[in-house]
Amino acid sequence: MPFSGDYDQRLAGPQKREHTTPMGTLPSSRKRNFTVILSFTVVCAAALSWPTLYFHFSPLPKFDQALSAYSGQYALVLGGRDGFSNGGSFHRRNYILIPSFFHHPTFVRVVQRGGAPPQITETDATFEVIAFLAFILFPAFGYIRKRQAGD
Repeated sequence: MPFSGDYDQRLAGPQKREHTTPMGTLPSSRKRNFTVILSFTVVCAAALSWPTLYFHFSPLPKFDQALSAYSGQYALVLGGRDGFSNGGSFHRRNYILIPSFFHHPTFVRVVQRGGAPPQITETDATFEVIAFLAFILFPAFGYIRKRQAGD
């Protein structure tokens, strides 16, 4: 008979089981929420690092010279564009400067058209930082509230 051993237990209805992971039982809801937020932040950081890696391997020496005015800062590439048409060229890179970005958020854009020297423009990035943090934190807090309502 296929159901002879656990037939009575199945008739009793669903049992509350303890879920285990390879590292032991599931953590408390706060630790679980922290883990979700941390994981989401890591995924966002990884996605934002792709332009940095790509443009790191296609450097522009004139841009490095132009950025030498920001001594003591590390220029982290957020993105860029290279274009070639009609015998001319266009290069653009968007940077943030670490560590000054944390106390005065500023984007630095370096643009070079043709053989002209690179032009540097700085823009305030306070709004963008707030929007980025909201993009990360609002879904995370929504997830936490949803999980707490379900617990």
